[in-house]
Amino acid sequence: MFIGLAAMAILIISPILGLDVEIFPVMVVLGPLMVLQYAYWRRRRGKERTTWQYLQAEPTPRWVGLQSGQITTTERPSAATARAPDRPL
Repeated sequence: MFIGLAAMAILIISPILGLDVEIFPVMVVLGPLMVLQYAYWRRRRGKERTTWQYLQAEPTPRWVGLQSGQITTTERPSAATARAPDRPL
């Protein structure tokens, strides 16, 4: 579904082509297209997963160590044992 991409291309190219377009809120065009695209993907792929379902299905890397700029990771066994990395923000 390339409707959103086509809309962005038209909005960007229109001044180059010499079309005299007044300044207007672009979300007036893109907002309804985003709703249509969401409806399309919802119908095609079904209901979205919750965050909990995502964490259970997709293993994420766990910080193990940091030496000389290299990050090493291991896969965590489950989301139930997850914890924040031991590093300052």
